[in-house]
Amino acid sequence: MLRSLARALAKTPSTPCRAYSTLAHPRLSSCAISLKIAFGPCCTQLVRHRPNFAPLAVNVLQVRFSGHNKWSKIRHTKGAKDAKKSQIFAKLCLEIISAIKGSFYFSFSTFILLLLKTFISPPLPLAGGTDITTNLRLAAALNRARLAKMPKENIEGAFSKATKSKDAAEMEDQTYEGYGPGGVAMIIETITDKKNRTSKSVREILNKHGGSFSSVLWMFEKKGKLRFHPLQTSPRTPDQMVEDAIEAGAEDVEELIDDDAEGVAS
Repeated sequence: MLRSLARALAKTPSTPCRAYSTLAHPRLSSCAISLKIAFGPCCTQLVRHRPNFAPLAVNVLQVRFSGHNKWSKIRHTKGAKDAKKSQIFAKLCLEIISAIKGSFYFSFSTFILLLLKTFISPPLPLAGGTDITTNLRLAAALNRARLAKMPKENIEGAFSKATKSKDAAEMEDQTYEGYGPGGVAMIIETITDKKNRTSKSVREILNKHGGSFSSVLWMFEKKGKLRFHPLQTSPRTPDQMVEDAIEAGAEDVEELIDDDAEGVAS
């Protein structure tokens, strides 16, 4: 029976191809091997006429993983925080320079110095210099710099600029009065080396937001705020301290949670 099948396949060349294409399926590989053994020489013709089958298409998809690139996640927020810190440090540098050069205006430091001049002899200088024991405005500026975690190099640079640079001598305080958005009265205090440039910038900002320069200083009353920590060895009680502050002219005294006392004086 197998011999007759082999002779029939040999007479029709197209038949072996169709027969082999069926037997060449991976699932029928064992049948092809058995036919090769059974057909013998005839199977050579089957192999010779084997068609070329196209390979199966393989799709390769590359998967991207986020990995551990921390910088790509924090660079946006870090940039905004660094810009804000730079603005704060620049403002503190100007305050330190202005305090050293003696550009002076009535402030919290002024109020303290006036009190000290009343009770201490010889009188203390009101402003200027690098000695924080006499220049209380400089001491207050340095305290704010420490609270803002300002680098030591920036503070030293401000000292160097105030004592050596010629441009620092032109730094001065300027106060502007006007109305802001919604008709809110505003007093704007600035530290600048060029009054005309600063005045123009402030005017542009006010105009952009619907404000303008105007006399509003009469609406405000300047006050000073004192914050101190009583000594543990002090013989005076908190009530006695409050009475002393009121007698000295304080309008209000408040004891804070951290045991610091705070008062407001005109």
